[in-house]
Amino acid sequence: GLCVLASFAVPAAREVTARVLLVPARSADNLGANPYLALGGLEPAVSVLAKAMSAPDATRSLAGVGAAGTIDIAPDAGTNGPVLLVSVQGTSSATALRTLDLVLAQAPQTLDQLQRNVGVKADALITATIVSRDTRPTTVRKKQIRAVLIAAVVGVAATMFGIALLDRLVTRSGAADPTGADGTADCPRGFKREHVVEELRRRPKSDGSDVDARDGQASDAS
Repeated sequence: GLCVLASFAVPAAREVTARVLLVPARSADNLGANPYLALGGLEPAVSVLAKAMSAPDATRSLAGVGAAGTIDIAPDAGTNGPVLLVSVQGTSSATALRTLDLVLAQAPQTLDQLQRNVGVKADALITATIVSRDTRPTTVRKKQIRAVLIAAVVGVAATMFGIALLDRLVTRSGAADPTGADGTADCPRGFKREHVVEELRRRPKSDGSDVDARDGQASDAS
């Protein structure tokens, strides 16, 4: 029951990705014209761009134009070139695709602003080019599976707690009853109930039959 509720409460996400390649300007032979090229290639520029686009101000700006879901922007570890990997997860395909479009539109603007802030001229600007982009989202169930597993653990723990509580209540109820199922009183520690029952059976009956038997024996003797 809890697992089913968890699967509905945390639906599977829809994910789309894109890759953005940074390209140096044709006049980039002079490294002094662009400080980002002087850092040792374009890879450092990719890291700076990823951090700038992941900053709180950039995130709020994206949300203000309609972006939603989870956005992950980082250098693409699967390539050796200056490639930025953008991943977006949304609750629906339409949400994921729209958010990806907004992020990709912001990438060249952010890159341009970073360079102009350090005085890079237009003919020395690094540009951003989209080299790949998903058109069909894929289904991601990591969060849903995690929620189901948590619900399963909680369910098992609740069941074990309920069993322990019920067993404790039954034990208390039995201790409160002074007689057992055969009507005998609770036995002192060290004695078994069977011993008490056997002892009761050996005792003379109290209905007067023993007295009558002794009177009959006395009459015969006389």
